[in-house]
Amino acid sequence: MSWIRLALVFALCVGIASPVSAQALLKIGSARPDEVLTYEEEKLATTTVRDNNSTTISGSRLGITTRRRSVNLYFLYAYDDLNLLNYEGNSALASALSDNLTVAASGSDLPDKLQERGGLVYLPLGIGSTRLQLRGGAALASDTKDVSLEDFHTFMSLLLTLNRQSSNRWSIGVFRQAFLGMLGNWIPLAQFESVSSDSAWSLGFVHVPGYYDQPVFPYFTYNWETRSNVALELVYPRKFSLFAFFAHRWSLLLELEQESSYYRLSQASPWNSTVLRSEQFRQLLRLNYHLFGNITLGMGSGNSVDRRFTLYDKNLKELRKITPEVTALHQGHVAFTVYF
Repeated sequence: MSWIRLALVFALCVGIASPVSAQALLKIGSARPDEVLTYEEEKLATTTVRDNNSTTISGSRLGITTRRRSVNLYFLYAYDDLNLLNYEGNSALASALSDNLTVAASGSDLPDKLQERGGLVYLPLGIGSTRLQLRGGAALASDTKDVSLEDFHTFMSLLLTLNRQSSNRWSIGVFRQAFLGMLGNWIPLAQFESVSSDSAWSLGFVHVPGYYDQPVFPYFTYNWETRSNVALELVYPRKFSLFAFFAHRWSLLLELEQESSYYRLSQASPWNSTVLRSEQFRQLLRLNYHLFGNITLGMGSGNSVDRRFTLYDKNLKELRKITPEVTALHQGHVAFTVYF
């Protein structure tokens, strides 16, 4: 019966998310409250498109709906992202992307689905006073599910923490990835953590899952566990987030993030395994009301700026670029957490 109730709650979340620009989440937690099942959907308004010379492409507009499903079981994280694209003035958009002798396309050749799916594995191992953290993952991004294994974005990282029970501790490690068929070099990692009775902070140079074109960034996090319960995260220069309670049951979340994904266009003709990159700078401010310990309601508003689609050849040499105008982003949020 409990699973039936959870299914009904999930269906309610999806129903809330579908007709508007919204986000709905179902969370099941344990002693460490990680998400187990998440569903998100957001719809970006149709926008006028410009080419890489900032010239408006006459009569062309682009609309995007994003759906995300993920499962997080602490040691294993799997996700499936689907971008649904709709166009007006297809031929103009195709010609803007294909103004190169190696690609000849018509409007009907443009992809209407860009899908990214993958998984991450996390394994912490305590060895005496030290701790070894192993992370690995693989993701496949394309306009179809039938793509060569060479197009998997795979990575592996190892992080060794010295004196893991100390309130001030160092970690060192290495990272390596294969990105769109190209094996990268080993990259050193480093992290420092400081923990006290009411706060914790860390800084370092680590891999952030989800970033592939530049996989390792300097970062800083800070958590202040007082009445305000402030949490700050900075991944320079890609992401900044700030969460804080400002009144009883009320909190604010501010997120700024530069997002990007690469998709292999698998059609033999006309794209011939070219690569399409989607990127945007997302700004969102969300107000949350914590109704009970396991239910959170929220509304958010922001925009998506500097959105660009860039076409590369199979060797990642840039061919063409198009840029939709500023896109409004409105988001509703419902979260359920069940502990077991």
